[in-house]
Amino acid sequence: MGIQDKGRLFKGLAVLIVFGFSVLMPILISNELRKSGMNLLIRQDLETISNWGFLYKINKGDYKGLEFYFEIVKKKKDIQDKGGSVEIFVSKDGEKYCAKVMIFSKDLWCIDSHGYSGKITNNCYSESFYCK
Repeated sequence: MGIQDKGRLFKGLAVLIVFGFSVLMPILISNELRKSGMNLLIRQDLETISNWGFLYKINKGDYKGLEFYFEIVKKKKDIQDKGGSVEIFVSKDGEKYCAKVMIFSKDLWCIDSHGYSGKITNNCYSESFYCK
């Protein structure tokens, strides 16, 4: 194999690498944009759950049964259809609640009855009804 053949081989490999990146990059970028868009939609659905929770307490006087309220169930289904899973915890006295969902960025997003909405810094569960 002569120097010219090696030069052609190197140029051919360079063309293949550039072509590979030009095909692969748009696919990777569009996948990340899709995940980012789904994160936004899931967070908006969680905000809607927060708004329904506020209205639920005004109408019922507390949060007891919130997780079974048809509007909440509908939003939970919407989130599941987008690939998320919502957990809602209501205190025994019905005075507090929190809800959390894992989003595509692998972050837990949380809302609570204290008005917080954002990344979870406290573990929203059946004994702690705070996200932050």
